[in-house]
Amino acid sequence: NTAILIVDMQPSFCTNDETKNLVQAINAILPEITDLTVYHVHTAWGYRPARQDIQFATDVPLEARAFRKEANSAFRAINTMTSLEKELKESGIENVVLAGVNLSACIRDTAIDSCKAAFNTIVLADLVGNNQKNEHLKKIEAFEDMAEAGTTYASTAAVLKTIKNKL
Repeated sequence: NTAILIVDMQPSFCTNDETKNLVQAINAILPEITDLTVYHVHTAWGYRPARQDIQFATDVPLEARAFRKEANSAFRAINTMTSLEKELKESGIENVVLAGVNLSACIRDTAIDSCKAAFNTIVLADLVGNNQKNEHLKKIEAFEDMAEAGTTYASTAAVLKTIKNKL
């Protein structure tokens, strides 16, 4: 009943040290979360909706679903005729775990919309970042906005431990 959304990990968004480190960290956990449904959500700018036309900086498990979004929030994603929210609910997903970039825009808006859609929303605090330099204050504001909406935060290690204990 848990899905992980990996947001905006396209090569063009992962060019600074912070985001390059995120690519490595996300790739490192993917083999450990094989029991979760993985969704890669990417920005539509310059990309076509067909999955084979999308490039990701992170590894993409074969069973992963790819959604195209046209706004900051992944819940404004389009995948043919299926909305991300509808698919998650029809799949029995109750918990949404977020990783990726950009914390102060896309992660923030996705987390807020996830809470509005009544999902238990967890941001992996060690697997989110920004691709712009000197955005420390924006990060703090994003965490405050997400907390106000009902988002919780956890380390990747804590979430993996919880998932393994439930299996």
